[in-house]
Amino acid sequence: MKAFISVAFFALISCIATAQQENLKATYLYQFAKIIQWPDLGDSFTIGVWGESEIGSVLEVIAKSKKVMSKDLVIEKVNDVEELASCQIIFLPSASVSKLSAVIGASKSFDLLIVTDGSGLVSKGAGISFVDVSGKVLFELGKSNMAKNGLISVKLLERLAHKVY
Repeated sequence: MKAFISVAFFALISCIATAQQENLKATYLYQFAKIIQWPDLGDSFTIGVWGESEIGSVLEVIAKSKKVMSKDLVIEKVNDVEELASCQIIFLPSASVSKLSAVIGASKSFDLLIVTDGSGLVSKGAGISFVDVSGKVLFELGKSNMAKNGLISVKLLERLAHKVY
């Protein structure tokens, strides 16, 4: 019985830690939206989340009370590259990083920040990628990848990044 309680306790702690990481990543995404220089914005600012991810739910809560440059914040669930054109940011959770090259190919005709979850993905074309460093959620910045998509990185973002490429 003691062993079962110990396993259940550690499972609960793990779930709480994962939820905290998802909250932090969602907050980062919102902050990226606020501090990056965007060429043209329509009536709203849209963050797309590819597939199933808890981050989408957290972003929905943020969107109820926050704006980006006085524009309404819209969160969309994305499952196809044809849905990207309405997004300013697309987040690919770790389970969807296999879609990265398709997203890069589809985004050549519009301004899109591609944010991924995993190490080494900036070298494959992501603008920003979340990485785990000693249990902390940090991010790597692909400055040249952002520039290819018409986006301008600001110095603050570069200072906050774990690594800048």
